[in-house]
Amino acid sequence: MLHFLLDLLFPTRSLSGEEGECMSERELRELRPRLIIVEQEKLHRMGLPSFDRLYAAAEYQKSPLLRRALHQWKYRSIRAFNQPLIQFLCDAVQQQEFSADTVLCPLPLHWIRAFDRGFNQAEALANGLAKAQT
Repeated sequence: MLHFLLDLLFPTRSLSGEEGECMSERELRELRPRLIIVEQEKLHRMGLPSFDRLYAAAEYQKSPLLRRALHQWKYRSIRAFNQPLIQFLCDAVQQQEFSADTVLCPLPLHWIRAFDRGFNQAEALANGLAKAQT
């Protein structure tokens, strides 16, 4: 009953403002990865000598829908974004073959931020990706 009243007073809105779900079907279709690979030479020039290769699922600055989803997920702790964002990352990973020595390393979150946000989003992504790969 409480959820019904809350939904009535404060309806859930999608990333583009549509009423209903946190992410509409159209937004889910539009949220597609564009894999970026940064090779060792460029990483070394960037001051990252410990990395051989870096993968990114998309370019953050050029992906407004992804930016909005990540912002909502990170700062409003809307866990409804867990699965779509994990699927987004899985779709990006499927575009590339990884060697056996590839390391998936979520960044640690300070305990105060973890308490404030309710969970470590990087860890949630890494766990979801690890489960999908097994």
